[in-house]
Amino acid sequence: MCHCHNFADCLILFVALLAPRRRPVPRIDAPTIIKSFELPSEPVLSHHIRTMPTFQSKKFRSTGEASAMGAKYRAVMSRHPFLMFGLPFLAVIVAGSFVLTPATAIRYERHDRRVRQMTRDEELNVRRSARKVDMREEYYRLAGGKDLDNWEQKRVERLPGESDGILR
Repeated sequence: MCHCHNFADCLILFVALLAPRRRPVPRIDAPTIIKSFELPSEPVLSHHIRTMPTFQSKKFRSTGEASAMGAKYRAVMSRHPFLMFGLPFLAVIVAGSFVLTPATAIRYERHDRRVRQMTRDEELNVRRSARKVDMREEYYRLAGGKDLDNWEQKRVERLPGESDGILR
């Protein structure tokens, strides 16, 4: 529980706690800096020239933190990023395959239950109840109900603004 007076103070405190600890910057006095930039009067070997110290790229961790198991874990993860990102990704892909295989099997089993093959008895029963179909009889039945000699052409009503196809 944060005992800050407002949200902004709490947020600043939270960010300060999460910020990585850094090694203090070494203090260099002005005469040292000036001496390092002076040109020598006589030739000097390169190892005699004083330069600014470089900062380490590794984060500074206290001895208590460095000996902790978490620090060792972070060190291994920074050296081997595949363990942090690649291996879990591949594990999810493989595990997903094993999880989805039974799910798809259930789906197809349900489909097979609905669409099943007819048994021989059901097939014979369907064939017996079907009426006999004669092509000529069907033709005369469909054509006989209409008067094919007495008809007139009717135009389809067009939508407003649509061309009716009549040239004027």
